[in-house]
Amino acid sequence: MKEVKYISHLTRNGMLYTLLYIMVAVAKQYHIPWNQFLIGLFGITAAYAPVYFLNDYTDKAIDKKDKRANLYNTIGHSWLYVVMALVVGMLGITLSYLASPSSISLLAALYLINALYSLRPFRFKDHLYPRIFSILFIYLVKAYYIFALLRLPRDQVPIPFIFLFASVSVLGLLLYKRRIISVPVLEHFCGGLFLVAWIITIATYPMLLLYLLPLPFFSLYIYFYYQKVQIPLSSIQLLYFLYVVTLFWIYSA
Repeated sequence: MKEVKYISHLTRNGMLYTLLYIMVAVAKQYHIPWNQFLIGLFGITAAYAPVYFLNDYTDKAIDKKDKRANLYNTIGHSWLYVVMALVVGMLGITLSYLASPSSISLLAALYLINALYSLRPFRFKDHLYPRIFSILFIYLVKAYYIFALLRLPRDQVPIPFIFLFASVSVLGLLLYKRRIISVPVLEHFCGGLFLVAWIITIATYPMLLLYLLPLPFFSLYIYFYYQKVQIPLSSIQLLYFLYVVTLFWIYSA
């Protein structure tokens, strides 16, 4: 369903933001007021929406041909589409600035990388290796952007966890797309990067063991079970999100 795709896009970054906050709260005993947390949450949700607007615009022809969900094709009015993207984007930029002025430079970097990813003549999206490594870089920058929204001091940023976060995100994407195109070399590279980052993160922050323990098992389950069928990636992400939030709530009570 088209609505499922749009809701997934809107909530995905909010879940990532919440997960990273929980991780630093547990690992660093770092906490922020609820109003600041909510400003950052709505900020990243709105600020990153124009990226999805751009992706749908550049993919409008192929999505229409393949009958895939595409917001531009759904709206059908280019002027309304542009207005929506600008309004939501400006709201996100404003909220990001209110959460942390230093986050704006990282948000600008995210916009630039995503423009190179989607727009010609570069359009990394159309080239396998540039696509994967640009996505990996996007997630690395996005993690720093989230920590900036949380106003986490730079010397407190958990570097191993940033690589864990980025590598597991790209690995999930590779496995999700495997039914269309399988690239074992990249799957093994990202899987190895994820495993190394996971071990270093656990060794550095042992208090995160219960929070991160399911990730290798989820990855192995997806790798072996979903070789020929579509991976319910959104459902798995939601399941892990609920697991982490529940665990955090239990230990915080």
